[in-house]
Amino acid sequence: MLQTNSHTLSHCGNVRKHNEDALYNNDDTGVWLLADGMGGHACGEVASLLAVTSVAEALQKKLNIKGAFNFAHQQIIDQGIENPSQHGMGTTLVAVQRQRSSFKVSWVGDSRVYHFDNKLHQLTTDHTFVQDMVYRQVLSSEEADIHPQRNLLVRSLGMLKGDFNVDSLIFRPKASSGILLLCSDGVSDYLSKTDIEILISTIKKPELLSEAIKKAVLATEAGDNLSVVVIAYKLSTWQIINNWFIDLIAKFKITQS
Repeated sequence: MLQTNSHTLSHCGNVRKHNEDALYNNDDTGVWLLADGMGGHACGEVASLLAVTSVAEALQKKLNIKGAFNFAHQQIIDQGIENPSQHGMGTTLVAVQRQRSSFKVSWVGDSRVYHFDNKLHQLTTDHTFVQDMVYRQVLSSEEADIHPQRNLLVRSLGMLKGDFNVDSLIFRPKASSGILLLCSDGVSDYLSKTDIEILISTIKKPELLSEAIKKAVLATEAGDNLSVVVIAYKLSTWQIINNWFIDLIAKFKITQS
């Protein structure tokens, strides 16, 4: 089993008066969650808390991750129906689950998961209006990063219109150690990938890295809540070989198809 050590941190930022993010981490069961709520009038924090508690509960009951996301999605919708003042609230959600020698990453919205082992890689893809334009080659990735509508979501938990689909992937580490970073857009909107890469390359302890990221964001405008989950992991030599072998077989099958 992968060895993991994690730390979570959340802050209101320099502008917001209350925090609409919610976090969950459990190194024993190997589940980490981050949600960024929206809706105003404190509804965002209701949606994000419902998301992480509902998914954690569903996973404990052995639901698969897509079933857990759908359960949380419906819980948020039902809460809005029962409490009209909360109608229309929603939240992003990213989940990381530890497996034998890999991690399953699932998400809805624009909260992100990054991986670092000497270089920073974004594992998730934002479910946003501008990312859809990048797919259609209307915008470049660089233009999307500064677009005024870059935070306009096309998917979220609680969204009443549109398709609700959960994206998932399996991440198989190929090095003996590394870092996974879950973060809200209150981090990714104010720190570039280069900024984050520099911090992770110099700081490896999860609690120190979390603090360093918070300090770097608060040195900017920090107009949003900021939240991170930092997961440091280690693999055995056998696990690394196993991951290389699995990916080699997968590439061979794609070539043959």
